[in-house]
Amino acid sequence: MAKKYILADEFHIHRRNFPSLFQHIDSIKANYEFLLKKNDPLYQIINNHGKYEEIFTEKNVDIFGAFLLYYKIFSHLEQEDLFAYSLHQINIFEVAKLETLSLLVTQDNWCEVDIKPDNHFIFDKAFAEDRQTLILNMAAAAFWITTWMLRFEQIHSGHFCIVFSGSCTYARTLMEVCRRTRSKCHVLESTFTGNDYFCEELYQPIANNSNIRFPSFRQKVLQEFLKDPALIPEREIIKAKSKIVDIKNKNVTQPVASSLPQFKNKSRIILLAAQVVNDFSILVGHSSSLSSIYIYKNLIREILEKTDYNLIIKTHPWERKKVNLQSSFSFDKLTSFLQSFPPEMAERVLLVEHENLYNLFSLSDYFITLCSQSGLEAALEGFKPIIIGEAFYSNAGFTSDYPTVTDFITDLVEDNCQPTMNLHEYRNFENFALALFQAHTVSIHKSGVKALNKRFSPAYATIKQSRRSAHELTVKPKWVEAS
Repeated sequence: MAKKYILADEFHIHRRNFPSLFQHIDSIKANYEFLLKKNDPLYQIINNHGKYEEIFTEKNVDIFGAFLLYYKIFSHLEQEDLFAYSLHQINIFEVAKLETLSLLVTQDNWCEVDIKPDNHFIFDKAFAEDRQTLILNMAAAAFWITTWMLRFEQIHSGHFCIVFSGSCTYARTLMEVCRRTRSKCHVLESTFTGNDYFCEELYQPIANNSNIRFPSFRQKVLQEFLKDPALIPEREIIKAKSKIVDIKNKNVTQPVASSLPQFKNKSRIILLAAQVVNDFSILVGHSSSLSSIYIYKNLIREILEKTDYNLIIKTHPWERKKVNLQSSFSFDKLTSFLQSFPPEMAERVLLVEHENLYNLFSLSDYFITLCSQSGLEAALEGFKPIIIGEAFYSNAGFTSDYPTVTDFITDLVEDNCQPTMNLHEYRNFENFALALFQAHTVSIHKSGVKALNKRFSPAYATIKQSRRSAHELTVKPKWVEAS
């Protein structure tokens, strides 16, 4: 019996983005079908990123009737009842949370304040200040669960269900429905190299959540990878680091290096690599706050007031194109914030957006970020990346990890923060790069087919994921059976 792959949508999962995936499917003569094709009316809302006002119209009742129904139900629920509301044992707020936040954190009442990564805190704030947005997003989540349950047999018929990222509500709900089927859910996400991608069996969003963050998982994939006697570890490390050097990020092109203004103060320089404000890798909640702007402001204030260091902040140019932003959001917010400082303090901060990252590396003594993959580029240059919160490459022996800005500043003031790696730490970085790029992620090129043939074989097993027990695998509403 030929294997069958259920692909979530044609928008993200296609041959241009993941050519080796389709080459793998073709090579084993497997069948595949899309849940959401381009001509599907639901295809138009998979990338709403929290904006659902336009759906809430009577003219869409034939297509989005369930959405309108859930919206009316949720509008009349008390706060605690809405927070606890579940459909088919799936908590609605939990699966709607990330996409809801991707819209809310772009608003002043969210991005300017400390947002605790706590479900009750997020829900209560949204209910009090942005109830319409909250209810619309929860209605969208309930709508998608209903949609996937109507297509339950189609999903259940596949051996594998492939989703992209798992952060948007349509994908997040599909992952939860997959728990109730025989179809194993695999999540795809491109890496910053542009030539490799994650492909993991997961039932949660993969942004900053890859299994590679676990030491036991890295050890497992390396042991399996190095079983091949033809492989020479030192040569494979060179290949892994070459992938970072040959970066071809689809969203970012490094500009030509230019000359930068010199700081009047000749003290050491800290480079902060900022991220897109509503990046899902931040919103998953591994930092002390979900508001990157709040963290950056706190960091700027602490450095200017408690040290004599200079600070370069590189904001992310993708904000100009990102949904819900389409402006230099972080750059503008931080520019305004710097105006609140006396000139002699503000002149110690250089805010850039399009500057070549490697040019900035050459000027800097320290590198700091929240969870940006540019931390791996910095490590390749010899920096010991300073992480505020937790990145998927944290705690692998080559980073300095701090829960909060205050913890980092304490070490910085006491000169206990190491700017560069020692030889042992650099070896740890090389081993991580080897595990990530050679043993775990999949190449978009033909070499990735072999990895996928193994990844989707019956013998391959990842770390244990939370799935439903056997008797729940066929659970579905009676009206699905009757249809």
